Amino acid sequence: MTEYTDEERQTLRIAVYGAALLVSNADPGSMEVEGSASAKAIKELSPELQEALGTEFPKLPRGPVSQIEDAVLSALSESMAILRAKAPRVGRTFPSAVVSVCDAAASADGSVSRVESAAITKVKAALAV
Repeated sequence: MTEYTDEERQTLRIAVYGAALLVSNADPGSMEVEGSASAKAIKELSPELQEALGTEFPKLPRGPVSQIEDAVLSALSESMAILRAKAPRVGRTFPSAVVSVCDAAASADGSVSRVESAAITKVKAALAV
C-alpha cells in the first residue's frame, strides 16, 4: 500500500474530479447528467487508484474559468510526478483512467461537442499523453 500525504491525495483528487469538471463546464448544457456519468466512472477506477484518491471529495478550485483550468491542468501534471515517484504502476494507468472519466462526462448526453473534445485534448496534454 502506497502512502500519500494529505496534500498529495488532494492533488490527485483535484486532477481527477477537476478534469471531469473541465469537460462538463466546456459545454454546460447537461452538467447534471455529465456529473453523474463522471462520478460513476470514478467509482469504476482501479482499486489502486481508488486507494490513492482516498474517500474525500476534493476542494475544487473556484474563480474564473481560466483560473480553474490552470489549477486543474497543474494538478494533472503534479499528479503524474507524484505517481511516477511513489506508485509507477498506478502512474502508467492514471492517464487512461482520467481520460476515461472525461470521456464518460463528455458522452453522457449522447454526443461529444467540439468544446468538450478541446477540453479533453488539454487534459491529455497536461498528462503528457
